[in-house]
Amino acid sequence: MWYFRSPEIVFGQDALDHLTQLSGNRALIVTDPVMVKLGFAEKVTAKLDAAGIASKIFSEVEAEPSIATIQRGAAAMTEYQPDWVVGLGGGSPVDAAKVAASQDIRIYTIAIGDPASVGEEALDLETLQRVSELTGGSYFQAFDQRELAEAYLAIGELEPELYETISFRPRQSLHWVPVGLALVFYLVYHSIAAWQTRHRRRSARAS
Repeated sequence: MWYFRSPEIVFGQDALDHLTQLSGNRALIVTDPVMVKLGFAEKVTAKLDAAGIASKIFSEVEAEPSIATIQRGAAAMTEYQPDWVVGLGGGSPVDAAKVAASQDIRIYTIAIGDPASVGEEALDLETLQRVSELTGGSYFQAFDQRELAEAYLAIGELEPELYETISFRPRQSLHWVPVGLALVFYLVYHSIAAWQTRHRRRSARAS
């Protein structure tokens, strides 16, 4: 059984020293071959050793990891059963999209803003398109309110909401009810009429 909590991000000078404060038995280090070659993975294992935590390195992560790589990483984690997973390196929305695709989750992306903006405000249109393509979704541009409304409408048509409808009907047909009531009224009416007729005859004989 696994429990997932939002990852704790440690950065800045002497950030690796935080690893010595961890408690547990095993840690899986997820990284790429470059990090191993530059000696960063070794620095992580040294800190974990100081904390008394055994470690294993999964260094098969490539730029824009494939689903196969993600599956191998998941298998390594399942086999090693670590108490901690230490991510060494970076990540991207494309990586998250590949995980979503492996779970049959479609992502629809909408580019909102000024396409001519630069710097931190620049729109990464290529990534938005790539994310939607990987997951089987669609990419939309919404540079004004009208285009945004059209994008939402299109997504609603592509992913219609499913509603469970419940109908009630009797287990047996009730068509006999009005017929039965009519028959009862008919019998009652004629019974009263017959009683009145007999009553009048008796009264006439008595007189």
